[in-house]
Amino acid sequence: MAYVLIDAAATTGAGAAQAVRFVEKHTLQITFTNSGGAVTALEVTLEGTLDNVRGDDASPTWFPLKPYVFTAANITDKGAMIHIVNKPVIAVRANITTLTDSGTSAVTVKYQGDEGGIRL
Repeated sequence: MAYVLIDAAATTGAGAAQAVRFVEKHTLQITFTNSGGAVTALEVTLEGTLDNVRGDDASPTWFPLKPYVFTAANITDKGAMIHIVNKPVIAVRANITTLTDSGTSAVTVKYQGDEGGIRL
């Protein structure tokens, strides 16, 4: 099942946490739209934690699993798909760390993960 981690965000910042239960293979589909201008720079980082984001830990510590800087081709295509492996975590979130644009932009990040053989 795919999750939407960020839905049409117009500014930088982290999306909501998604519990994933020790997923170690991650895929992000990052897309954007822009009207009345252009996107010139975009960076999105997948962050992970081993803290219990749905239980007793109200402020989990997030660590970058993989920052991704859009290339000129990604900006032209208005999207990118990235894959991250060997990073087992129990929760993820996406964080738009850079968004340089004119006009009105909307960034969406979809997530799919796989446990990769880890069974508890």
